[in-house]
Amino acid sequence: MERERAIDIRLSIETARKELLDRYAVTKAAMKGSFHSALFQGTLPNPNAQRQLDNELKRIAKSAIATETRSVVSEATKIQKLASTSVETEDVAERISEFHRAISAQLGNDARIVSELFRKTQLRLQSSVVPREQTYQQAISGINDEQLFSYRDSIGRTWLSRHYFITLSGSFYYKLVNDLSVAQIMSEGKTVLTLDRPGHESDGTEFSLSDLSMVKEQYLHPGSKGIVV
Repeated sequence: MERERAIDIRLSIETARKELLDRYAVTKAAMKGSFHSALFQGTLPNPNAQRQLDNELKRIAKSAIATETRSVVSEATKIQKLASTSVETEDVAERISEFHRAISAQLGNDARIVSELFRKTQLRLQSSVVPREQTYQQAISGINDEQLFSYRDSIGRTWLSRHYFITLSGSFYYKLVNDLSVAQIMSEGKTVLTLDRPGHESDGTEFSLSDLSMVKEQYLHPGSKGIVV
């Protein structure tokens, strides 16, 4: 793959990642809006309001999941065309399935967190100790807290879910294009690869194909925008 082609692919990937974050912001806003609507729907506590909210949250999450799945399929196809090479169809399909599962899990978790906040609010409203106005204020502060939408990584660290989505999408897209590029390099019988990573000190560095594992670990981590050419 020529470095000029890597520029086009990176632009496409970064555009897709930005659009994902924009859509996710809309999804969170929709979940928050549903919470606010349920919170001020009649007199609480209200079991029907909880059920209605849960159904609406599921609908929002389901719609977002479907949209992101279509988007990643479209972008993966575009990347394959830009790279002018291909990997096994089953391999790409499995990658997309894994991405779908990860997106589904996080959006499902977001919906559950909002639902749980509403459930706790209803329980507090049944108490005669805490003033109702204070309970409402706590609920509003809770739903507007950016930390509400978060995820926990494999070693127990908590991150904003926005960070999770940008890392997940970057890892998916850049791993795909790099695997495509390496497959092309190998098919052409080449043994040297170049790292295309504009703005980074490693940009333009040449490596032996035998050192690919080291290159991936050091320069092609999930937060990297590097592409081997």
